[in-house]
Amino acid sequence: MTQNNIEEIKNKICQIELDDNGEIYRLNISDINISIENNNLSVILNFKNSDLAQNYDVFITNKCTDIIKEINKDFEVTIVLTSHENNNKSTSNNSNNSKEKQKKILNPTKIEGVKHVIAIAAGKGGVGKSTLSTNLAIALSKKGFNVGLVDTDIHGPSIGKMMNINKEPDFKDNKIIPHKAFGIKTISISAMINDDDKAIIWRGPMVSKALNQMMAGTKWHDDNSISDKIKNSLSKGTTNRNELDYLIVDFPPGTSDIQISMVQQYKFSTALMITTPQDISILDVTKAIDLFRKVNIDIMGLVKNMSYITTGDNTEKLYPFGEGNIENFCSKQNIDFLAELPIDSRISSQGDAGEPFTSKYWEDPISRIFENLADRVIEKYN
Repeated sequence: MTQNNIEEIKNKICQIELDDNGEIYRLNISDINISIENNNLSVILNFKNSDLAQNYDVFITNKCTDIIKEINKDFEVTIVLTSHENNNKSTSNNSNNSKEKQKKILNPTKIEGVKHVIAIAAGKGGVGKSTLSTNLAIALSKKGFNVGLVDTDIHGPSIGKMMNINKEPDFKDNKIIPHKAFGIKTISISAMINDDDKAIIWRGPMVSKALNQMMAGTKWHDDNSISDKIKNSLSKGTTNRNELDYLIVDFPPGTSDIQISMVQQYKFSTALMITTPQDISILDVTKAIDLFRKVNIDIMGLVKNMSYITTGDNTEKLYPFGEGNIENFCSKQNIDFLAELPIDSRISSQGDAGEPFTSKYWEDPISRIFENLADRVIEKYN
């Protein structure tokens, strides 16, 4: 696929005509973003008018797919329709089977039994998404909230090992019953495969099906999940307290088909980004930030991992990768710099041992970093 082919696709999409009772309209698109990863081609169309995208979503999706297939029929194609316009109107009821199969970013699905869904994302692997996800979840749970954790990194799942989950989950009424680990309802594909030495060689459709089962096919709420601390603080007339307060989603690395499918299918409350200080990591988190912004998902802020080393008496911070670049990056991106995490062997060794740091060392100063992050989340939504 050459740059000329990409420009040709954009030009043809802009020339798509809509017939509305005899009135011919061109698509009023403010931006077209095309990304290619391996055999997947993803197109994000940002409309100036959300009604247009809602009422003609299936027609537009099919037309765009046909345009791409004419140029290269071998690509697996994902089309995302979004709009900067703040419009909460629901999709027209005149739906058919084809329309129901379309994934619409304008009407993402609220996950049953969950109040707030928080994505932990980085655009790449190996920078600490799982470490942040597990320890933030435990910090929120220690504050008395009902918390869930789902590992959506199908090809490199870490949550199962870090939360010491090594058996298949149970099922009830065709729903997955998540494991309970350290007070957190947790699900990871690693617990379903039961073979850590084998690569998960799945193509897009199988990955999407597995993600859907873990996200929407899990019984996240039950009548006995209300902590005593929360129960005692309820006012009379409060409802749905058996819901999860927060579902932490350890987001898969990358910004391609799988990631786009997730943000268009499920309603995320916010995204919390994480990166290391190196430029190569910053390049990828920049793309991840751009993805969430293109689909109008709030970005809570950014955490810098592997930032510093403390001296033996904990009185001085040493910055082996330099200091200040992430803070400057956040300023340019207009996002909050939330925290910096140290290089500390106990954090990684506790993850390897299946007992996250905040579970064993809650009184440690490092745990205060995760607690402060939890407080930021609580302040934002409570």
